[in-house]
Amino acid sequence: MTAGGGSSTTRERVDEHVSSGRWPHPNTRSCHDCGHVWFSGERLHEYDVGGLERLPDRHEDVHVVCVLCLQQRRLVREEDVARASRRHW
Repeated sequence: MTAGGGSSTTRERVDEHVSSGRWPHPNTRSCHDCGHVWFSGERLHEYDVGGLERLPDRHEDVHVVCVLCLQQRRLVREEDVARASRRHW
C-alpha cells in the first residue's frame, strides 16, 4: 500500500525490491532481449514494467533490458496500441 492508502504500482514495487536489496540493481544483470552486459560508461539497464504498470501483482513478470531495447519495446507497444485503435473504427 502507498502512503495514500492505494495500491502501489508495479514500478513502485520494483523500485522497493531494488532499494531493499531483494532484487539486484538492473545494471548487474544482462539485457533480457540482446544480452548486453553493462560496464561503467555504457548504456544503462532498467526493469521494464511496460504494460504492467498498473498491475502490482505482476511485478515479478518484469525483465531487465538495456535502454536501447527498452526504447524498441516502447515503440512496439505504441504500434500495438495504434493498430488496436484502428481496428475499432
